[in-house]
Amino acid sequence: MAGIIEVEHDKFYVAGGNFDLSTFVNQTGSYKLWEVDMTNFESDGNAAVKEVMKLEKVGLPNGMEVLSKSEKIILAADCEAGAVFKIDLANETHEIAIQVDEMKNPEKPFIPIAVNGIAIHKEYLYWTNTSKELFCRIKIHKDGKAAGDVEIIDQGLIGDDLCFDRDDNAWIARNPFNTITVAKAKGGLVTVAGKKDRLEIAGVTACQFDRKSGNEHMLYVVTNGGLGGPVNGSEVEGGKVSVIDTSSFKA
Repeated sequence: MAGIIEVEHDKFYVAGGNFDLSTFVNQTGSYKLWEVDMTNFESDGNAAVKEVMKLEKVGLPNGMEVLSKSEKIILAADCEAGAVFKIDLANETHEIAIQVDEMKNPEKPFIPIAVNGIAIHKEYLYWTNTSKELFCRIKIHKDGKAAGDVEIIDQGLIGDDLCFDRDDNAWIARNPFNTITVAKAKGGLVTVAGKKDRLEIAGVTACQFDRKSGNEHMLYVVTNGGLGGPVNGSEVEGGKVSVIDTSSFKA
């Protein structure tokens, strides 16, 4: 699995294909998009899964974001091509929406993962570029196209997926460093959870705040157990979902 997004309540779309995490060898053209319908999961414990479309234009899909729920349109990062694709679920089509240098890989990347996590927040598309160590944003139109120039928020930041809190701070999963870093709305970075030499949230890849009223301060994170970069060179564990109480965080 490479990316996942909830478009309708309890209805998720998942991109999957062939990628070897130990060697970072990717099989371009192997990716498809699947629908996972969990509407009846609470009553019968089952999910209905079906293939939606082949993503033959996307080299390596990763972070996903909803562009329009009503029109069933999502955006997906392609960390191989260094672009963000617009995927129309209703019409089963996909095309490049934005492709800029700040989304691409450098000539000789230390890791061939360019644009990685993406998030739409207040008319801006935000993204991490792992191989260029960037955190950026660009204003977008309602159709997903760029409406301005790229703004580099932070350099030297190796990040994965991200999400925003109610105070406009960006919480960024830092997979190889086993930590969560906050890019504060007022500027500056601060690491708030995990440690590089600990299994606590080893290989943390994505995060999302609770949507339940009164629980919005609870941050859920998913990990790969350090499979992409073992802790202390050899320690790994199974992937997991953890929750972090962020109520004491002060920007």
